[in-house]
Amino acid sequence: MSNLDEYIDYNFYSSTTRTPEYISFERKYRNYIKKHLPENYSIHKFNNNHFEFSCVIKTNNEKFLYMSIPDVRYFPNEWRNNILIRTMAHDHDWTAGSNNRTDLDHFTEDIKELNERGYVSFHSRKQTHDYEM
Repeated sequence: MSNLDEYIDYNFYSSTTRTPEYISFERKYRNYIKKHLPENYSIHKFNNNHFEFSCVIKTNNEKFLYMSIPDVRYFPNEWRNNILIRTMAHDHDWTAGSNNRTDLDHFTEDIKELNERGYVSFHSRKQTHDYEM
């Protein structure tokens, strides 16, 4: 059980500015990512957005991966079940690599697999409605 589980089925309040509840969620999520990255991987850049975020992950072999979650206000639990990941040619490449999907349960292995093979296994490519909590 992670400290993110408290946000399952959570309804984030929508606002013109980032709310304290979202800022807390984002901080916990960032810490979760740091803790669950494969060995010798790190967060290279973290991009705070309105009610979503993205980050660039530096791999153990000096490559870069992109990760993002959808807006938490309009896509409940997609932050958990529909995480976008893709390869990057460099740390400012926002268009390279095919989109792959993962979830928190497979995050660590899929980040590693994406770096090593350039794609992730079948379970990560399932549509979000196929996931169960």
